[in-house]
Amino acid sequence: MLRGSIHILAFLSLATALPPLCAQVSNIGLPPIRNFPKTTYRAGTQNWDIIQDQRGVVYFANNEGLLEFDGAYWTTYPLPNKTIVRSLALGPEGRIYAGGQGEMGYFFPNPSGLLQYHSLVSLLPDSSRAFEDVWDIIPHGEEVFFRTKNQVFQLRNGRIEVYLPGGELSFMGRWKDRIWLQNNFRELLNFDGTSFVKAVESLPFESEISSFLPFRDDTLLLATLKDGLFFLKEGAVQKWDTGFEPFLQNNRIYCATVLAGNQIALGTTQQGLAILSPDRSMHRLLSRESKLQNNNVLSIFCDRDQNLWLGLDNGVDFMEITSPVSTIFPDGNLEATGYTALISNDLIYFGTSNGLYCAPWSLNYDPLLPKPFQMLERASGQVWSLNPAGKDLLMGHHDGTFQIRGREVLPVSGIHGSWLFIPLGDGLMLGGTYTGLTLYRKEGNRWVASEELDGLKESSRIMIRDREGRIWVSHPYRGVYKVQIREDRKSADVRFYRSGSGLPSDLFNYVFRINGKAVVAGEKGLFQYNPQSDRFEPDTLFASFFDPELRIRYLREDARGNIWFVAGNELGVLEIRDEGIEKKIEKRIFPSLGDKLVGGFEFIYPYDAHHVFLGAEKGFLLLDPGAYGRPTDKPPGKVVMREVRIISQRDSLIHRGLFSDGAKILPSQGEDNLPRIPYKWNSLRFVFSATDFSSETLEFRSFLKGFDLDWTEWQAITAREFTNLPSGKYSFLVQYRGSQGIPGDTLQYSFEVIAPWYAGTVAGIIYGLVGLGLIGGLVRYQQKRFETEKAELTSQHLKKEEYHKVIVQQSQMEIDRLQHEKLESDLHFKNRELASATMHLVQKGKMLLKIQEELNKLLKKKQAGPGLHREIQRIMGLVASDNHLDEDWKQFAYHFDQVYIDFQHRLQEQFPHLSPNDYKLCSYLRMNLTSKEIASLMNISVRGVEASRYRLRKKLGLPTEANLVEFILKF
Repeated sequence: MLRGSIHILAFLSLATALPPLCAQVSNIGLPPIRNFPKTTYRAGTQNWDIIQDQRGVVYFANNEGLLEFDGAYWTTYPLPNKTIVRSLALGPEGRIYAGGQGEMGYFFPNPSGLLQYHSLVSLLPDSSRAFEDVWDIIPHGEEVFFRTKNQVFQLRNGRIEVYLPGGELSFMGRWKDRIWLQNNFRELLNFDGTSFVKAVESLPFESEISSFLPFRDDTLLLATLKDGLFFLKEGAVQKWDTGFEPFLQNNRIYCATVLAGNQIALGTTQQGLAILSPDRSMHRLLSRESKLQNNNVLSIFCDRDQNLWLGLDNGVDFMEITSPVSTIFPDGNLEATGYTALISNDLIYFGTSNGLYCAPWSLNYDPLLPKPFQMLERASGQVWSLNPAGKDLLMGHHDGTFQIRGREVLPVSGIHGSWLFIPLGDGLMLGGTYTGLTLYRKEGNRWVASEELDGLKESSRIMIRDREGRIWVSHPYRGVYKVQIREDRKSADVRFYRSGSGLPSDLFNYVFRINGKAVVAGEKGLFQYNPQSDRFEPDTLFASFFDPELRIRYLREDARGNIWFVAGNELGVLEIRDEGIEKKIEKRIFPSLGDKLVGGFEFIYPYDAHHVFLGAEKGFLLLDPGAYGRPTDKPPGKVVMREVRIISQRDSLIHRGLFSDGAKILPSQGEDNLPRIPYKWNSLRFVFSATDFSSETLEFRSFLKGFDLDWTEWQAITAREFTNLPSGKYSFLVQYRGSQGIPGDTLQYSFEVIAPWYAGTVAGIIYGLVGLGLIGGLVRYQQKRFETEKAELTSQHLKKEEYHKVIVQQSQMEIDRLQHEKLESDLHFKNRELASATMHLVQKGKMLLKIQEELNKLLKKKQAGPGLHREIQRIMGLVASDNHLDEDWKQFAYHFDQVYIDFQHRLQEQFPHLSPNDYKLCSYLRMNLTSKEIASLMNISVRGVEASRYRLRKKLGLPTEANLVEFILKF
């Protein structure tokens, strides 16, 4: 049967160039293995074949169809007849050829990138369609060969040729650009272009060939089902002896492949996976005891990253066969916590939470032999440390102190709880216990407890001795102690250092020996002891390599001067290299390992450049730093677009990860594959993954060009949604990073959201015409509205003018009325004043007349003498004189002018020849006074008034019939 191993020819040059892995790193540990049970991938139990496409996606020939795994998601594609898929092959155009029971064809993406099956059975002649299983498929140039139990089908240019080589066909493979075929006549045939012809006369074995293994340019290894390994060279087949032929013959090699370094991986039906070294020795044997799900390996495949995939009789297993990290379980399935390890006298010791285990130290353990680890007697229980003490070891144990001599365990002290030991010289060791310090001395070949030292009764789990001989003990929750043992060796002088001694706080202070000096890892930063000031000062050499916010939990200097550390959850090393006068320091991080160590009890044992042992929560880790990727290495996997799906109004698939031009798979999206999405479906969901199968954690970031402003934060999320995207062109970019923390290549998926019909070109023209019409209508409307408003405004203005005129007229009338009232009031007042003045003058005139009359009466009396007579005449003269000089006339004239405005002035202008008495008479007449009243005012008789009126008529030129008074009143 064709297994995935026949595709390793492309890796041959690389494999032969690499040195054998077993020459450097011990096989004492197990490589990382991930199990994928049926409950995870949700398909059939058995997996018969494995291939990988150009993206790194892995496919399995499963009982229920084609099983796909992209690093995050599993998908099953059944065959039309729902039968088992037995074989797979990847064609040069990207087609995934599949062979099943009575069915053969290929999977190829539709325009949406979703794999669809295309059957080739219809191309077969009717007589050849009754076949059972297709066990092998081999693409060969433009041809594809399919092997069934007794027929070979050749697909070429859309047509199928059927070959019947004869006998029962058990295997088909390719080597040296030829198709090879095995039948049950113990013949090996190859295809000459027209038929299958015999290439090897007779095979030295009877069982089926299970795999072709191109080993060298001129040598082909043949893995057989029951007879072991053979090699074909120069037309002859010979046995390839391994030294463990019974194992291979009894456990059946069902599949095989070549690994890096020319190692050979053999999948067996009963004992799992066997890995052979190039020297034909057994390097590993991995089975259920080694964490495989099943010992029956049906298919095997070495992917492009040199990881190994196993298709099992029940499940799928993934193995990082070239991983720089392996796991050691000295106690087997107990998986106890690892606390300490040491290689001494060709033995390797592992101290765990349930005891001390020992095994011979070797780079290559024979997997066919029983497990090398042995738990030592009297060493069960919690082991804390192993410390060299001459040719022996001292073990710190929960039950006390023990001496280790080879595999022998000897009790030293029953003091409960022993942590660790440091040599003092002269056969003395200082031990830290749960309750303080104890001094040990060597007597002959045995170590014995000498004294429990007074002066320090704290738990002394962390202790070092610097190059000056000072002993330092630190307590994580107290501080740091400097211990000086007195000469009597029964007590010690202790100096206590805490936050007041240069340390940042009293908590989390761990003392370590670096370059012979005492270095304290504090709560924040590193501190070195300064003997001149007797204080701790910040370290300046290594401070720049650590985040000040990360607490450094562990430091250890190896034999080459490198500094191993655990800071926060980071495990790494400061590699120190001499470069002339100066030393160059490079920091390396080993991601995903720091959080596997035992918190608070971290342990690192750098044995040599390729073997660094780490105490873990489950067992031990063996790290090969030289095989670990450099910090600048890009991750090996690729981002895979799992699907692009519409999530608005309907759930519809747009893209399923593969691009094609209809004939072959394209490595990336082309212009013809740019989807144009209607605007009403403008909400999308992107699902992605990465084919980096070796990283325990993957993080992704994405950026929608045309929508986002920047990349998202790194997250362990494999999907992103966008809703209500505006119309336009977009490119969705996604990156991933693995355990190293370095971003990989960017995957880009472009698409366009089509503008809605109401935003298209035709709609734009319509909108333009409608807009022009609306603008024209609006202009006309505005003009009409302007005219209407203008008329309304004019009407309103006229109404306002009329209103204002009425208001003005009413106001003027009111003013006139008020002025008239005022004038009337003034005239009335002035009339009263004039009347008052006139009455005064009249009264005065009457009084004067009466005085004259009385004087005249006195004058006529005879009794009056001449003197009295003269006196009376004098008085009458004064009265008469008063009539002519009376100043009251001025007052009368003033009031008269106030009432009869400009009467005197107009009279004088028109009749300037009138006398003053005439003006007076006119004034009195204007006042409509009677002749009698006028006579009193003028101090004349009534007849005199009449005479004056007669004379005035003449001066005025009035005719006889004219009324003088009416003339004066109208003047």
